[in-house]
Amino acid sequence: MTARKWLLAAGFLLSATFLAAILWRMDWPVFVAEFRNLQYVWLGAALIFIVFGMALRALRWGLAAGMPMIAFPAFWNSAVIGIALNQIYPLRAGEVIRIFALRKMASVPLGQAATSALIDRLADALLLGVCAVAVVATHTGLPYAENLAVVTLIVAVAALMTIILFGKGDHIWRRWSTRWGGRVPAKFAERIQRFYAGAVQTADQIASPIRLGKILVLTAIVFVCDIAVFFTVIQSFGWTLPTIAPVTVLVFLAIGTSLPAAPGYAGVYQLACVLALALFGVAESSAVAYSIVLQICVLVTIVPLAALAAAAHREELNAVRSELAKAG
Repeated sequence: MTARKWLLAAGFLLSATFLAAILWRMDWPVFVAEFRNLQYVWLGAALIFIVFGMALRALRWGLAAGMPMIAFPAFWNSAVIGIALNQIYPLRAGEVIRIFALRKMASVPLGQAATSALIDRLADALLLGVCAVAVVATHTGLPYAENLAVVTLIVAVAALMTIILFGKGDHIWRRWSTRWGGRVPAKFAERIQRFYAGAVQTADQIASPIRLGKILVLTAIVFVCDIAVFFTVIQSFGWTLPTIAPVTVLVFLAIGTSLPAAPGYAGVYQLACVLALALFGVAESSAVAYSIVLQICVLVTIVPLAALAAAAHREELNAVRSELAKAG
């Protein structure tokens, strides 16, 4: 069995285990009562913040790629398709598909699309590390949390610095690329050179303090939108929780959804919300209700937008599917 199949099997097993444990401990009357008290105005606000967050992520991705604003629709369509597929398929398949989709929709080199997508995710990891440090500072005594938060922050900073150095060291890496490219068939050597050229050009662009600053500012605003989503869903249940509560949910969900899981992060999503909200005295059954409402808000926003994008770019996505099928 391949590594991918082992990961899929592990994800389904993990999700099933978490779901079984959660359902076994459920207080069903409390769970049902939480849905009766929902305030839907707050949920409407959550949907708006989800859309804003996605739009800003697409804008940031375009900035990382060094593309003009006229290319924003291609980044938006690729981003929403990728986010939707991450929610539906296991192993974050949307991360790969959005790169190939952008390559087709915006006619950018694969190296440029891949490197800018990596920068996009590293910016998220950097701010996630900051949020994790804030959560740890508030909740003392969480096992291994302080080390995990610091490591996340350090790794994100180190990775961004590595990308900048990669862009600045073109004269060094190009010699290596040319030397190794000469040892493979001409067809593959040409592809390696094209990928390298797009990657190094993109990496060099974020070495600009102004561009990097814009990316980090956009990332901060994106996280404000994400935190606002968690906050508004908390408000929809009528709970009065500290300001750090939605930040805590964000950090726990980011950690949970990085694990192998069944489609839709079933079980993992619920456990992350239960653990995060338990720090504020929210009952397990109420936290499960919160996780389900949150997931529904995300899905009813993302899936229709992704469906519209996919319908408008059917040919490009068919080409992506064929290319990925040939690759593996």
